[in-house]
Amino acid sequence: MDGLALLQSLKDSRKAKGFGEDNPPNEEHPSILALEAQFLILQWRYSEAAELLSKAVEYGKAKKYKNQYPVVANLFSLCFCLSQIESYFEEALERAKKCREYSEEVAAQSDWRLNYQEKTLAPVREMDPRVFGRLSELDVRVHSKEWIVGGKIEGRFQTLWENAVAEFDFPKAWRTDIKVMMLSDDDWATKVPGYALDVGKGAYIELGGNVASRIIRHIRSNYGGFDIDFGLVAKPLLILLCVGMLQQYGTAVSNLSVAEALEQQEIEIVFSQSLNGIEFSEVRGAIRNELEPEFLERSIDDVARVAAYELDAPVNLAYVSSGDQTTELI
Repeated sequence: MDGLALLQSLKDSRKAKGFGEDNPPNEEHPSILALEAQFLILQWRYSEAAELLSKAVEYGKAKKYKNQYPVVANLFSLCFCLSQIESYFEEALERAKKCREYSEEVAAQSDWRLNYQEKTLAPVREMDPRVFGRLSELDVRVHSKEWIVGGKIEGRFQTLWENAVAEFDFPKAWRTDIKVMMLSDDDWATKVPGYALDVGKGAYIELGGNVASRIIRHIRSNYGGFDIDFGLVAKPLLILLCVGMLQQYGTAVSNLSVAEALEQQEIEIVFSQSLNGIEFSEVRGAIRNELEPEFLERSIDDVARVAAYELDAPVNLAYVSSGDQTTELI
């Protein structure tokens, strides 16, 4: 209700400045329509949301908006809404194909990324618009009422997924908020549990909080689950501890050597925040035994810098999909 009240304030402000129904073509801003649709989706009012998103897509294609990325994002949301309405599967599928086509057009624009970064509400991480295009058809098919294990729709889903993995490294290429949307969907969980597991692994890592927590989740997810062989991951584990030390204690610890840091209570605190229930003594012993003596002599600051080169640590942050909307002329 607070969000809807703020949205109404924005509408009233625009109207007071002359941007109202009596002043075409500015009667309705595509991003305001899309934001209102997001509130309706949260209330499961999919038919009403679909109407607003259809307008948002139509108006968003106007040449006055340089940032065309929201059109793709809104088409994706529109496909989802239509897939939730009984008897609208074919229309949803048709829209999904249009989403894919339009995503190719946007991706072909050499300045789409610049326009996105300059003119969106929350440009934390731009996702290739073609990812939305591929995902829209996958999502619609998962929501089909005609889904049968081993059937035609499932077979087409598997083919589309394999192609998307080859082209865009699905689901790694998805933003965190998209992964959370899929994990919150019963159809994904029950119809394609194996694919949902891959999505869940990525979201689990990315929602870990600070960098240190995300790296430890990366280790858990990719090196034998929660029963970690610390000897196998001594270097990445040490990197995450050094990064965590710098995040929490700053320059006060930056010049400590690794050997000195391993004896500090602060490093135990950083570790306990990321991995509950495991004795740090076990980790300390594994690090000492597996790392070269010259590595132990390096400073915490020096080791932390290694993360940028030797460890593929996820750094994306979650944010609502409304961040895709343009601020142009709002």
